[in-house]
Amino acid sequence: MRNLFVPRRATEADLNRETPSWTLEKQRAFSVAGYRTNPMARAIIDTYTSFVVGDSGLSVQCGNEQVDQVVREFWNDPRNQLSTIQDLLLRDHMLMGETALEMLVGPLSGVTRYSPINTMRISSVRLHAGNPLWPAGLVISSPGMDDLTKTVAGVNDLTGLRDGEVSWWASWKTTLDDRRGQPFLGPILDWLDDYDNVLSNLVDRTSLARYLVWDVQLDGADQTEIDAFIKARGGSHIPQSGTIEVHNEKVKWTPQNAPTGAAEDTEATKTILT
Repeated sequence: MRNLFVPRRATEADLNRETPSWTLEKQRAFSVAGYRTNPMARAIIDTYTSFVVGDSGLSVQCGNEQVDQVVREFWNDPRNQLSTIQDLLLRDHMLMGETALEMLVGPLSGVTRYSPINTMRISSVRLHAGNPLWPAGLVISSPGMDDLTKTVAGVNDLTGLRDGEVSWWASWKTTLDDRRGQPFLGPILDWLDDYDNVLSNLVDRTSLARYLVWDVQLDGADQTEIDAFIKARGGSHIPQSGTIEVHNEKVKWTPQNAPTGAAEDTEATKTILT
């Protein structure tokens, strides 16, 4: 009897649990919008950024003098500005979940600089030998132009040195099969929105509660007498500040205030934050 079991490598046809591209793009858009407009989202990102790069930023240390000279030329290049924009680079990476830097090498000078690639333009990530841990190329798309593939920088097995066109980092993946990174704020975007709604509703109700309404009761009066009372006092307006309202014991004025629900909203906001 012939053995029908043939070992094979996992293929692209296997089940893919990665987050759909349109969902990732919405997360990135909401993360950026949240950082710009939501104080809580900004505080989260800025706190992590401050702890990682701090006020003075990161510095370079290299044991090999020749390599140290090359690294410092790249690090201190006035166009690369790696010593001054570390907080911006990290913040962008946390909001996007990915960073793609195209390496630009001067053909004559040999000076190496970089240009960031917008993650929206990356349509897919190609793998080396189908291994999701070995990204080999980024497929870059542009409106009205053909897709362009840039090789991801990696170690060359023949030379032992790194070569490639793009430095690529994808963070906060869920599984080993994931090719794309996920924004740092992705898991809490809905909670940030709910927190914002609770606070906005509380502010709206607080403003509404500042409007004072009087409930005026005329004991034993029918509608005709009520209409006559309103006409005699010149309308249904509330008394002006500093004035008096003269009436007998059959007229009862009761102020009405709308409850703000501040206690409930305070507990709700604490629960969301927790």
